[in-house]
Amino acid sequence: MAILADPILLTIITLVAGWGISAVSKRAGLLISASGIIFLYVLSTPLVGRQLLVALESELYDLAAVAARPEAIVILGADLRRRTPEYGGDTVGRLSLERIRYGARLHRETGLPILTVGGAIADSEKPVAMVMAEALSADFQISARWMETDSRNTYENAKLSSDILRAEGIQAVYLVTHAWHMLRALEAFRQVGITAIPRPTGWTYAGPGIAVSDFLPYSGALRNSAYAMHEWIGRLWYRIRYY
Repeated sequence: MAILADPILLTIITLVAGWGISAVSKRAGLLISASGIIFLYVLSTPLVGRQLLVALESELYDLAAVAARPEAIVILGADLRRRTPEYGGDTVGRLSLERIRYGARLHRETGLPILTVGGAIADSEKPVAMVMAEALSADFQISARWMETDSRNTYENAKLSSDILRAEGIQAVYLVTHAWHMLRALEAFRQVGITAIPRPTGWTYAGPGIAVSDFLPYSGALRNSAYAMHEWIGRLWYRIRYY
């Protein structure tokens, strides 16, 4: 699934396929290679990267209100910065920081206990949930009540969190993650029987209008396109594998 959600890898695969096919049909090979380059350019433009995320987030406005009373705040983990000298080891990355920041604000507004969620990634020194809990304590003076440290993806975030929550008699929670990730997260929590009330953060700003710069390739736009592709493919894959 990760390969399908990576625009650069898809482009490389397309170029290699085009080169191989050119041995049989030069025209077909050239067409395939050109389409790969065009595909990469389109996904690299701020206009497309932005609108792909906005399309995901706009679905949240159509969700029906949930009447349940939440008893905890669940903050889903994302990225880490590894072995940072200024923090003496792993610390939260940009996405994880945005999530715990909003989770901290929600905690101060409601007084509800926090569950941080996320297992180890790649060569991380600690699970994401533990690093998030440490950042909550050090930077926001808030202690996480629980940590779920074994999950590897969004579905496992929900499944393993549900075990912790049910052991505490909790059936409804505020769910904190990025707006573009919220739909997949809600589907996962619904599947495991936990009522999740969405509290998204990191909304995408659609901008005041279209400018020339919206058509110029930019690495940040390509990253946004990759996030969006990962969500759509992930939702489809989860329905095949888990639901």
